[in-house]
Amino acid sequence: MKLKLTPFIMTTLFTCTMHAAMQAELYPYAQKLELQADSNPSVQFGSFTIDEDLFSKLNPANSNLRIIDHAGTETPFLLRTKKGERKLTEERKVPFKKISFKKLPDNQIEIIMQNEDHRSVKSPLQSLVFANGIQNFEKSVSIYSSDNQKEWKLIAERKPIFDYSKYIDIRNNRITFKPVRTKFFKIIISNITEKHDSPFTRLTREIRAGKQFSAVESSSFTRKDFKINEIYVYEKIVRIVKGKTQKQPYTSSNFQCTTDLKKTFITFSTAITPITAIDLSTATPYYYRSYSIEISPDQETWKSVHSGIIASVNTEPESKNQGTIKLSRPIRAAHYRITIRNNDSPPLDISGVELEGATQEIIFYCDQQKNYSIIYGAEDAKTPVYDIALVLTKTESDATAAYKSGAQSANPAYGNQVQKKLFLSRRAIMTIAVLLMIAVLGWLIFKTARSIA
Repeated sequence: MKLKLTPFIMTTLFTCTMHAAMQAELYPYAQKLELQADSNPSVQFGSFTIDEDLFSKLNPANSNLRIIDHAGTETPFLLRTKKGERKLTEERKVPFKKISFKKLPDNQIEIIMQNEDHRSVKSPLQSLVFANGIQNFEKSVSIYSSDNQKEWKLIAERKPIFDYSKYIDIRNNRITFKPVRTKFFKIIISNITEKHDSPFTRLTREIRAGKQFSAVESSSFTRKDFKINEIYVYEKIVRIVKGKTQKQPYTSSNFQCTTDLKKTFITFSTAITPITAIDLSTATPYYYRSYSIEISPDQETWKSVHSGIIASVNTEPESKNQGTIKLSRPIRAAHYRITIRNNDSPPLDISGVELEGATQEIIFYCDQQKNYSIIYGAEDAKTPVYDIALVLTKTESDATAAYKSGAQSANPAYGNQVQKKLFLSRRAIMTIAVLLMIAVLGWLIFKTARSIA
């Protein structure tokens, strides 16, 4: 009997587990994701921005959305706040060693340098810096590049390096050139030895008949060699880094403004978009009032989420002023109610609200040869747990292929009433599984007890 019941129990558990996964029939809406033409074909992540129509169908937890490919396979994704990008330029020192030195005619020297680890160069090289503590000099430098020390290419011709600290605090010890990838540098420095007047002078006197007949002042010259302590090679790296949160305007509807018992009440609705700032359009020139904000999913039950002071010191009667309420965090709600306490002051003349919020984007694993869609709007769906967030933290490049969500349509898989009723939610699945297991175990205990008796 136990052997016959075991397949039944395994089949039941397998069926429950299978239906506990993503069920496309529970999501009534769908949108196709369209790959944009200018996307980089080599990247393995896709992204698109959530618009207001999509927000209006997502619950506050954003748990009732899934991405599927053309075969209906669930695709991991991450919903995050979109950040602005800025270019950060950095210099990185590249290890080069001096492998030869040679004196040349016409007061010149030649230095050849080799990259110690050619694989370490991530970006093209484009500058050399001569480190020394010498003052008051003027040299010209020519630089050649090569990969084999046989064919040399001129990349900088007779570029000056100098120090004029004797006259003015100006110094240049850097040579820049067009970006190049190379294994060897040949550096030729001219005027390597300079002659300078000696700081000491000699006075020669000629005495005749006990008297000074003439006095001649003479000076000598000193030789000054150009000593190089070190030559540094730099590459310039341009990185794209995330900046501030991207903001965008969101729309509101059903605006109303009423006054009662020294209070002004402002109500409006949104598409459940992530709001971070509310501008009150008012012609009142100056004010200082306390306020509180409540939100509601149905305009019946209200929850307090924010409070503070709204103020304006604009005393120009004809100028239109907007008081701005900055929220401490993005808030998503269908309905808002702002209560302004006027006390004995006249109520504010408020004609409308303007909303600003964070731009939200979805990042997902993608194969650009496949077609993807989003399905959303399920009444009962838990937040999926994917590994994509951890993967992104370990990925050097944050580049994504740009997608755009298409028009909303009905999900073809939605409406399977039998499956919806039998497997309405994961909670129902687990409840059915537990009840079946209890029934089977109870029956086994009952049969065992009867056999013993």
